Amino acid sequence: PVHVDLRTQDVIHSFWVPKLAGKVDMIPNRPNHLWLQADKPGYYFGQCAEYCGDSHSLMKFRVIALGEKEFAAWLAQQKQPARTAAPMAPANPARVAAVVPAKLDYTGRPREALSGTGDPAAAFQAWQARQAPPPQEDLALIGEGRRLFKEKSCFGCHTIRGHEGVGVTAPDLTHVGSRSSIAAGLLENTPQRMRDWITQPDHWKPANKMYFGVGAMAGYMKPDGNGNFTRNIILNDADIGALVAYLQSLK
Repeated sequence: PVHVDLRTQDVIHSFWVPKLAGKVDMIPNRPNHLWLQADKPGYYFGQCAEYCGDSHSLMKFRVIALGEKEFAAWLAQQKQPARTAAPMAPANPARVAAVVPAKLDYTGRPREALSGTGDPAAAFQAWQARQAPPPQEDLALIGEGRRLFKEKSCFGCHTIRGHEGVGVTAPDLTHVGSRSSIAAGLLENTPQRMRDWITQPDHWKPANKMYFGVGAMAGYMKPDGNGNFTRNIILNDADIGALVAYLQSLK
């Protein structure tokens, strides 16, 4: 059994994992809780069930249930600092990204890109396979991505324990490469989909808090050290390829 404390910082949401428990609302200034229990290992889909804004239908999450021994091993791994596949690389502006540039029609979201449209058993197997590093990695590209993560101020909002990330306002990315989905459960966590998300996050999840796609001001927000943000972080194709390689290496 798992006890989940439910809180909201903005509007009313409703936490729902249909195969494991009923819906429970999260109401501002009113703490709530829920118990979850899975009877067998597996992959379970969750969803916010209360209209909460522009991206309500994109507010998803996953519950992955493991046996006791497997859960203990996973928990021990999650407590570890980030995996270091390669040291931080020196600047190399001439380096060509190893990930194929995204070529998407931004007038609509391809259905196959959305996480949760597949078979739960297959999704569970895919998650298990993601826990181990791939047999071959471009260590130089990963090192360049780690350098860019710091240079482009991504570490100001995101935490990567053991590396440069120390931010607390955005999701912890210490083991992001081992997760099954990204973008609040919207996209499968593959190199191509991570590139899609980094390239134009405001398309996939409107009103997200890290990017503004408006005219000349389009770009990632950059903290100025005084609690304010500017919008002058621009990523080129090579930058995105290196960042994807780095993030995918974080198992």
